[in-house]
This record gives sequence, structure tokens and C-alpha cells, in this order.
Amino acid sequence: MKRHIGLILTCVIFLSAVTIPYLAASSQSGTGYHFLGFLFNPIDGNSYLAKMQQGWQGQWRFTLPYTAEAGDGAYLFLFYILLGHISRLFHLPIIVTFHIARILSSVAMLAALWAWLKILFADRPCWAQRALTLIVLGSGLGWLAALWGGFTPDFWVAEAYPFLSAYANPHFPLGLAILFWVLTDIERTQDQLPWIVLFLLGCALSVILQFGLVILAVIWSALTLWRLLETHQLAWRRPLAFFSGGAFLLLYQFYAIRSDPILSGWDAQNLTPAPSVLNLLLGLLPAFLFALMGIRTAWTERNLPGRRQLILWLPLAVILIYFPFNLQRRFMLGLFVPIGALAVLGCAALPVKRSLARVLMTALTVLSLFTNLIIVWGGLSAARQHNPALFINANEADALEWLSQNASSGDIVLASPEIGLLIPAHSNLRVLYGHPFETLNASLEEQDIYNFYAGQMNLEQAQSYLSEHHVAWVYWGPHEKALGSSAFLNTLSVAYLNPMVTIYQIVDTMP
Repeated sequence: MKRHIGLILTCVIFLSAVTIPYLAASSQSGTGYHFLGFLFNPIDGNSYLAKMQQGWQGQWRFTLPYTAEAGDGAYLFLFYILLGHISRLFHLPIIVTFHIARILSSVAMLAALWAWLKILFADRPCWAQRALTLIVLGSGLGWLAALWGGFTPDFWVAEAYPFLSAYANPHFPLGLAILFWVLTDIERTQDQLPWIVLFLLGCALSVILQFGLVILAVIWSALTLWRLLETHQLAWRRPLAFFSGGAFLLLYQFYAIRSDPILSGWDAQNLTPAPSVLNLLLGLLPAFLFALMGIRTAWTERNLPGRRQLILWLPLAVILIYFPFNLQRRFMLGLFVPIGALAVLGCAALPVKRSLARVLMTALTVLSLFTNLIIVWGGLSAARQHNPALFINANEADALEWLSQNASSGDIVLASPEIGLLIPAHSNLRVLYGHPFETLNASLEEQDIYNFYAGQMNLEQAQSYLSEHHVAWVYWGPHEKALGSSAFLNTLSVAYLNPMVTIYQIVDTMP
């Protein structure tokens, strides 16, 4: 039991750090404010809730909720749509289901990562726990770069770091868990997963985290080729079992997006370029320096379990990250994991006394903690101050609730970008603009909204604008008032009124 104290402590700290800040923020509700449920990347967070709303309504086909044109949709984002069905089945608020899934996925990621590290450090068991601590609690030197105004990936590229993955959403940690399970199974010589389980895991990964399947395909293919060159034997059956189902689903998703003009329009503006090389390096230091030493050790020990995975993962990931492709950043998935493992391997193999190696490992871990500490502290501070990106006032919350209960499913609502982000996350309604990627022609739609609320449209133009977009409701609250004042609002019928929010109904566009 004594030798597992470090492992238990790491897991408790990790799970507490990704849970307690949300509970603390939630406790700030009820004092005239309503916590929206996110402390990290609320723009994407609310888009996940909007997808869950579609599942709550009994749908399985995804349609873009942040654009006026619904289209036919496709079977995309099934993980979040499934969570919506689960919310309805168990009568749980959608945001509660989201966070339960996030915590359970984080536990699964911890367990899978630990199983992988135990195989990787089978010859050095005491270092497996040190590797786990660094990987799940650490990140880069963003905290140091921030002193000079830098904003490095360890502050915002959640998929690259297990801590941020667990802090942000459920699909990142669950996808990483599947990736680690498969990487662990590759190294086993007995008690391997049945082929049908591999097939199902491949299907699940393609649904939950598509780029995880691509990264795993690249690593596994490289491992297979390496072994083929050494042994002249091609081990193809197990990778085929895993990738056959996943590849089919990926091809379906690609076809569904490219064949639908609305979804293809969304995809065209869904750009996630890689950070600059310098920013990436700062987001991976100091572990990256030790990882360079670890690569040499891994090469020397390349016949030990897991070493070849480490040798291949890092350089292949870097190639993918900077490959000319619209979604480069997605290939940063789990990048800190091989770097952290290699860094510990490098420390363990240093030609110094064991006590000094432990001191270096401790220093490395401590220096890697500060960015995540800042992220957690920043979230708590923002919650105490009722940051408007994380909270809305009680009147706005009441207005959103009224709208969700009284508008017809699929109705289109005109609102400011801030409220437009929230409406599909809290109802089965659509908006003209609400998300920089999931709104078609996002920049144009956003500008039209500014023009409408600022009174830059005359009465005829405003009427034509609402009619052409089949708007059924116009939301008028603090965010909208901050944009200006439109005389056209005086011609509309008031459907709901509270001290801060007025909702107008466009009777002519109602079915």
C-alpha cells in the first residue's frame, strides 16, 4: 500500500483539480447570476450542449444549430447526441450529464494511461508513477511566456494535454483512453483483446475522436512496417480488425460533410492551424529537453515493450501537425504524453546518482505544474467575479427558459453573438449567428446582426432581413442594447418582458 501512495495522491489531485473548480463556480449561482457550466472554452462547450439538445429531442441526425438553414443533416457528433438521449432517459439536466461524462471519461483515461505506463516502465516500476504525475498534472512553460505577454498552446490546446483534456470536455479524455487501451494491447503478448472488441473500439474512436484514429493508424502502421523489415512477417490481422470499422465510419463522415452544401460550408471555415514552432516548443518545455535524452534511451532499449511507440509517436505527430492541412492542430492530440514518458525515461537513464535523478525529476514536474495551476486559479477567479463569458444574470436565464418553453421547435431567433451562442445550447431553437465555425458565412452573418441592432438598417431593410431569414423571435437584452438601438423593434409585438430582457415575436413568420 505504501508504494501506491504516490499513485493514489496523483489521481486524487488530478480528479479534484478537474472537478472542484466547477463545483465552486456552480455555487456562485443563485445570487442574481446563473453559471453556464464552463470554465474553459465556453464557445465550444456550448456547442457540445447544442448537439446534446438534438439528442434530447430524440434526433440522431446532426444539423448545424447555429445557422438558419438546417439542411438534411448527417450522423455526426453521435457521442454528444447519445449523451442527449441519456439525459432525457434519466431526466438529467444536459449540463449535469455533460460533466458526469467528463469525470467518468477522465477516470477511464487515468486507468488506461496507467496500464500503458506500467508496460512501458516494467523494468523501472517506480518511474511509472512519476511519469503518470508529470503527464496528467504537467504541461509547458506557458506560465513563464505569459509574463511577457505570450499565449502558448499549454493554455488553450486542450487535446494536447491530458489535464486540459479532462478539464475541457468528455470526448477528449475518452478518446485518449481508447488510444491508450489499444497502445497497451499492441504490446501484450498474451491476454490480448478479442478481434471483435478491437473492431468496436475502432468504431468508437472514429465516432468520439476521429483524429485519434488517424494518429493511432499512423503509429500502428509504422510499428507494423518496422517489424516487417526486421522479421519479414506482416502482422496485419489485429490492425485490420481495429481499423476496418473505424475507417468505414470516417469515410462516411467525410462523404456526408462533402456531399451536403451546408455541412461542407461549415467544414470550409473550420480551420485549426498549428501554432508556430516557437510557441509549440514553449508549450512543451521543459519536458521536451529531457525527452530528447529519452529518445536516445528508447532507441538503445528499442526491444523493450513500448519503446518503439515512443520513438515513433513524437516525430510522426510533428510531421502531421505541420502537414499542409486545414485541421493541423487536431494532430496535437495527446502530444504531451509521449514527451512526458520520454522525459521520465531520459531522467531515469541519466548517468548520475539515483537521488540526483529523483531531484531532477521533481524539478521537472514542479516547473511543469504552474500553467495548469494558473488555469485553475483563473477559472476560480472568473467565477468569483461572475465573468460574463461564464455567467448570465438571472433575468437572462429566465428569458432563455421562457423561450425554450414557448417557441416552437426549430424556430429561428435573432440575438447578439453572446446570446446566440447560448440559445441552441438551452433549447431546440436555431439562431442566425452563434458560433464562429458552426454558423455559415459567419463573419457576414455576425456583421448583419450588428447592423440590425445598431440601427444601421432602415425599416424596410430590417423587415426584409427578418423575412428572408424566417426569423420568428427577436431577443433584446443587455448584450443587444450594448450594440445600439433599432427603431424597427418598436414595430414588433412584445411576447415576453422582464426588467432586463424583451422578446419580440414576428407573427408573420410563425407557422
